[in-house]
Amino acid sequence: MSPIVGTAANPGTAGVTGESEQWNGVLGVSRANGHAGVAGVNERGGNGIYGRGTGNGVWGHGYAHANAIGVVGVSDHNDGVAGISQTTGKSGVLGVHHGQNGQGVWGQANKGRGVVGLSQTGTGVYGRSEADEGVRGESLNRHHGGVVGISRAVGGHGVYGTCDEGTGVIAVTKRGTALFAKADAGKAGHFQGDIEVTGIIRNADLQARLDQAQQKVAELERKLMALQAQLNEFSSNINTRVSNCETQIRGLALYSHSHELARKGAEADRAVADAEEVSLSPSLMLSNGHEPSLTLPEEPLVGASMGAGANQSQHEQDQPE
Repeated sequence: MSPIVGTAANPGTAGVTGESEQWNGVLGVSRANGHAGVAGVNERGGNGIYGRGTGNGVWGHGYAHANAIGVVGVSDHNDGVAGISQTTGKSGVLGVHHGQNGQGVWGQANKGRGVVGLSQTGTGVYGRSEADEGVRGESLNRHHGGVVGISRAVGGHGVYGTCDEGTGVIAVTKRGTALFAKADAGKAGHFQGDIEVTGIIRNADLQARLDQAQQKVAELERKLMALQAQLNEFSSNINTRVSNCETQIRGLALYSHSHELARKGAEADRAVADAEEVSLSPSLMLSNGHEPSLTLPEEPLVGASMGAGANQSQHEQDQPE
């Protein structure tokens, strides 16, 4: 069969036109591997293939082969596929999956972003699920988060979680830190409402201060024990010196008492000697020619001397001046 070739040089005139009231206007079939049933090429800035319809503008259907894709778009310098919609509430690109565990829209990039959502006044990326997570992010790099939220606006929120009757934000970890908050100049955390804690609250700075305080207390206790030992030694020395002084005082008292007894004994001896000398003196002869008799007291001489001295002192006090 000879190929059909259509050529047109005038604007608004198609090279080949196909019309049908009941089926495809143009049908292209190719049995060559890697080639298209219908191919459209434009070498002057236009569209390779243009489709317009009251239904779908372009429809692609891949079947019979497991790796057949409904529509493939490839570009060397721009987007592979661009979808534009000017209807309120509709999407520029819509992806729908009716099977199990599939994706409505899949974005993949080797070195860039898999999916990017941008909006001037609405939501950049919106996720919703009836039975699972609305948005789920996973990362295999330990230095990056599964989900990261960044706000460039002053007073904005990097991540905002809200719930009508449940928990706004849940943080769970098996072995690490479930929730980490850091502020370079502001507050790391601000709570409006009650706080309930079922575990232990640790403050690294407070713990460091407590450790320092405990070290100081231990040092003061060691100093106190050393001072107590010095005080005990000083008290022992004082007690020894007091005991020595008491011993010396008792010795002096005994010495003084012995000396007093010796003095009084000497006085008694002198008194006896004087009495004997008086009794032997010739001038003391009585007129009858007999010597006077001297009778010594039967009490000890010391007591007699002390009594005589006491009586003499009392007699001297009783004499008028």
